[in-house]
Amino acid sequence: MIVCNSYVVCKSYVVGQFIGYIGEEEYCLGDGSIWRITTPIYRIRRKQCPRATVFRKNARYFFAVKGMGEDVEVEAVHLPRFMLETP
Repeated sequence: MIVCNSYVVCKSYVVGQFIGYIGEEEYCLGDGSIWRITTPIYRIRRKQCPRATVFRKNARYFFAVKGMGEDVEVEAVHLPRFMLETP
């Protein structure tokens, strides 16, 4: 039996200009949630309002931006009231 420990928390887009993955930077998504990168990383790739997905794997959250090629670990700074997921 295969058990999947990963699921999507939200699919949205980054509000405004996205510069890239920068450690400890906060990103506001179109659904109103705000996420902070916890991974020490510095990867620049400018995009305007790129699609983004936050998913949970085991007890950790990851942030994936279309075109970046990798995911980074994040923590929730603010979640809208309508989201069922809690950090």
